[in-house]
Amino acid sequence: MLIIEGSDLVGKTTLIKEICKLADEHDFPLIPQHFGLLPKSWDYLLDYLPYVIKHTAMDRFILSEVIYGETLRDGSRIDPFTFNALQLYLKSKKSMTVIIAAEPEFFKTHVHKQMQYRDEVFKEEQICKVNDAFNSILVTREFNDFVVNYDIACEVRNDRDFPSSNLEFVEEIVETYLKLQGV
Repeated sequence: MLIIEGSDLVGKTTLIKEICKLADEHDFPLIPQHFGLLPKSWDYLLDYLPYVIKHTAMDRFILSEVIYGETLRDGSRIDPFTFNALQLYLKSKKSMTVIIAAEPEFFKTHVHKQMQYRDEVFKEEQICKVNDAFNSILVTREFNDFVVNYDIACEVRNDRDFPSSNLEFVEEIVETYLKLQGV
């Protein structure tokens, strides 16, 4: 499983499209999926495991649950023990995580422009707060009580810097993932 993590409006979905296209050119098709908000009854350790599909490019996953939960709700539904167990499981399945965050000042302007013609679930300041949390992970590899393992990261600094528009970055992700898969 290839996991792309980051806030709303940072370019994850577009990046996944480019990754899937390039992986397909290497005869390694990836299935794009989006990991949305799950029911409160969801057990992230027991119910989660069947969703770990080897050849999936996942738009958000457990890290997003932690960050969105801690930032926008009354806390994450994943405790540190479960989070660590899930990360170990992902590593055993040769998963890879890519974290995308944007430089905060640029991102505020970008989100404001996007919100003028998009209907988003969250408000501008909430999206910026989530991006700030992902940005802090790029620096510290931690978020509150969680130590975060990831393979590749990207910080967006301007309009031309989104990860899907950087062919070298897309190639790096695909090559690293294929090598991890033994291809």
